[in-house]
Amino acid sequence: MSKNTIILNLWLCLPLGLWTSPSPASPQPLSAVSWPHHLFSPYVDAVIWPTFDFINAIDEIGIKYFNLGFVVAAAPDDCTPSWGTYYPVDAGYLQTEIGAIRDRGGDVVVSFGGAANTELGLSCGNSEDLRQAYQQVIDAYNLTRIDFDIEGTWIGDEPSVERRSQAIAALQEYAAGGGRELSVWFTLPVLPTGLLPDALNLLESALHYGVEIAGVNIMTMNYGDVPAPNPNGQMGEYAIESATSLFYQLQGLYNDAGFPRPDEELWHMIGVTPMIGLNDVTTEVFYPEDAEELLAFAQAQHIGMLSFWSLNRDGPCSGGEIPYVSPNCSSILQEPFEFSSILLPFSGGAASAPGAPGSVAECRISPNPFYGSTTIVYDVKVAGPLRLDVYDIRGRRIETLVEQFFEAGRYKEYWGAAHLAAGVYFLRFEGAGITVTKQLVLVK
Repeated sequence: MSKNTIILNLWLCLPLGLWTSPSPASPQPLSAVSWPHHLFSPYVDAVIWPTFDFINAIDEIGIKYFNLGFVVAAAPDDCTPSWGTYYPVDAGYLQTEIGAIRDRGGDVVVSFGGAANTELGLSCGNSEDLRQAYQQVIDAYNLTRIDFDIEGTWIGDEPSVERRSQAIAALQEYAAGGGRELSVWFTLPVLPTGLLPDALNLLESALHYGVEIAGVNIMTMNYGDVPAPNPNGQMGEYAIESATSLFYQLQGLYNDAGFPRPDEELWHMIGVTPMIGLNDVTTEVFYPEDAEELLAFAQAQHIGMLSFWSLNRDGPCSGGEIPYVSPNCSSILQEPFEFSSILLPFSGGAASAPGAPGSVAECRISPNPFYGSTTIVYDVKVAGPLRLDVYDIRGRRIETLVEQFFEAGRYKEYWGAAHLAAGVYFLRFEGAGITVTKQLVLVK
């Protein structure tokens, strides 16, 4: 994920006696946790010192789900899974912590790969050896969700991409044969214009070999000055642009594969992971205001996951704002766990009360994206007062389209926006305490 991990791992090797997770007598029991439909699951750098305090994050902040990184090859030519090359998977590392998380109603996603060391797909010489290495990790921690963070030069290495796709397909087939779930996410680098060709080729390979992709999580960070000029105050917008670009790429990918998916499913396949605070490209800073902007988009579009790199960094540095990236603080002025507190409401989410007065059962916007004007058709389930507003991406109300008492039935509104700048807008229905938000994209 973050390039500074490469530097830090040089001094992280600890004597066995200093490990925080003693080897348990048996693997962790399979979690009975029901994953939320919309997931906030921040990344934790699980191999740096000091060890992250998961229990504090659960009990004090309310975070229940964690992406743990990273499982890699023990050495470049060794097909043995390890945590950051330091802790063998079969030694019980993190077993105690994962058990405590599950005891409190949470769960973990284990992430393979990352920016440092060697992903197992490079070290294992064939797909069967690779499958066994991945399966060892799944069995050790009784995982129902796994993530593949593929970046750097590895993302374009065709032999390992093919081996990995074959191995993952076999993992899912094995899980299905035993009546178990195995959700697979890919975490990939992105630009505001979307995934680069190597990342798209990786996804095409996975689909070719029959992998059921649960989601694609994009690392909205470290773009560089050319693809993301003048990033100050715009990192939230760049993240939204990246996710929107990914949506259209996924749409094309599945259409080309011969099994198109509804828009709602494609949006739900999207995860977004910014690097909070100072990025490795130090002109890029992701502020709490950017997190608020991203949350509004994620809620409106009903994407599948919000995350960030990393939970270890979600706090102020002891010296205040600093000009370099730290693995243990965000390098900017912030409150402890401020980013987590902003994004935490994304997990789960209560459904609208059935039959509430003025509640909207269904809303269709066509065309969307649109040029100049669009039509909004919506069904009111129960008679009551209803207000329909349009907001810009900054959360400012642009226009009130209607505000009145509605009888139950179907209604239509036209919105002319030719006078507005191109971009993302949000349509918000409000009635009797029920709020429904939809996204519109104005193009010119």
